[in-house]
Amino acid sequence: MRKNKVQVILFILLMFCLSGCAFHTHMKGIEPYARPLEDKEYKVLEESEGKSSSFHLLWALPVTVPADYKEAVDQAINDKGGDNLIDVQYYHEQQYWIVGKVDILYVKGKVIRYLE
Repeated sequence: MRKNKVQVILFILLMFCLSGCAFHTHMKGIEPYARPLEDKEYKVLEESEGKSSSFHLLWALPVTVPADYKEAVDQAINDKGGDNLIDVQYYHEQQYWIVGKVDILYVKGKVIRYLE
């Protein structure tokens, strides 16, 4: 009976590792704006989210460029056609897979457009 329990536990651990469902997310910070604000009036368009990611083969060898805050901010702003991002929150997620690790940086905030 004890041998069966050990086999079941080992099987569950193996499936957990093979499924790639090990991940970790935590908040990195909150900022009032992503880029310096210009001295102009602005209109809030919508909330938006951008992300940037990187991959490490065998959890240590970088294959892609590191996840970049500026890239994630630019994606969030450009998705809504704005000029800046305010009330910014950013999160870091790490996903562990059999072949390596994925780092993802999420940026979320309100997109604004300056008025002329």
